[in-house]
Amino acid sequence: MRKFLFIAIILSFIGCNYIKQPTRLKNIPADAFWSGGSDGGFWFLIEKSNEKNKTIHFKIYNDHSGDIVADKDFKLQCEPGTKFNWSEIPDLIDWYDLTKIWLDIRQKKGTTCYFE
Repeated sequence: MRKFLFIAIILSFIGCNYIKQPTRLKNIPADAFWSGGSDGGFWFLIEKSNEKNKTIHFKIYNDHSGDIVADKDFKLQCEPGTKFNWSEIPDLIDWYDLTKIWLDIRQKKGTTCYFE
């Protein structure tokens, strides 16, 4: 009985951390990816990327309405010495505050990276 209870508790914690992406609306392109949390998120489409200049042209869609909330070039701002693989940026996007696209970089405490 204790073993069953332990497994049930572990599974409930795992289930609480899973965030399901919302249904893709008709006007959101198939190659856009979603990033967000339990309170919502955004669909991101990378239209153009320039690693040398550290810029990406994002088209960002509201996940409830499908409206475009941003369609512009964003420039990467990072702590000096921060390293990551440029191709992993879609997996690193943590949240968007309508001004900055924040990345989840956990190399050291206090590391901050975002696109602005």
